[in-house]
Amino acid sequence: EDEGLIATVSNLTIYGSQANLSAPDGVMIADAEGQREANFEEGVRVVRGRLDAGGRTLEYSEATGLGTLAPDINILVEPSPTSNNQDDVTITADSVTFDVDTDVSTSRGDVLLINGSQQAEAQELIYEEARDLAKLSSSDDQRVRAVRQSEDGELVIVADELRSLTGNDSLLAIGNVVIVDGPIRSMGDVVYFDDATDRAE
Repeated sequence: EDEGLIATVSNLTIYGSQANLSAPDGVMIADAEGQREANFEEGVRVVRGRLDAGGRTLEYSEATGLGTLAPDINILVEPSPTSNNQDDVTITADSVTFDVDTDVSTSRGDVLLINGSQQAEAQELIYEEARDLAKLSSSDDQRVRAVRQSEDGELVIVADELRSLTGNDSLLAIGNVVIVDGPIRSMGDVVYFDDATDRAE
């Protein structure tokens, strides 16, 4: 299937139907290297390594090295061949910003991360692709919530911040942590959960 325009920006490959390249007023595009901006529209797909993201538009700035894909984002991250966990990571959000100088992406707004039997909701997700590290946080009046399903039932973790290594199913909850495991409710400042041992500590 024809994906229309294809552009490469550092470590990103961008597929779109329409693109516009602009430069600061009074500067020709050919002379504006490092200052140009590109807008991709009418359905955009971004690929970087194991990550594949889709959205409606992408705005990229050479000056910042950041490209923002929005709205209604869908991201799929395939597992590393060496990961213990071979489940895909899926992320939905209002927007995602890619740093083309690193492997980091930042999803914002109604973020939902699903990884196998685990899902988490937050307002912001910083994802380091090489490390398969997801850092989830929310604003003061909204906290991060994670749910893990197992044969024994549902484990709910609520905290100020969650860090998840999606490649090995481990999770670190930080700040005002509340864990609900059936009728058992426990609290703490920092809680580490490892699927390999199926326990929180």
